[in-house]
Amino acid sequence: MHGKKALFITSCAGDYSPGSTFGEDHQEPYLRTLFESFGINDVQFVNAGKLMFKDREQSISSAQASLQSLATQW
Repeated sequence: MHGKKALFITSCAGDYSPGSTFGEDHQEPYLRTLFESFGINDVQFVNAGKLMFKDREQSISSAQASLQSLATQW
């Protein structure tokens, strides 16, 4: 599977960014490691996080912008 790409589009209610009070993000490192073990080294993530916070719409807009940017490069 060398030379293949993987894109994960995720969402979460909390804030799992480094230093947050919610703790660590285990999903992204796990998926990255799993797919790299298959030989897929080009692994990208677009996450809409903090969906239970007041800046929810900003997070969704940011994720949409990231997807639009990736679509031109993919």
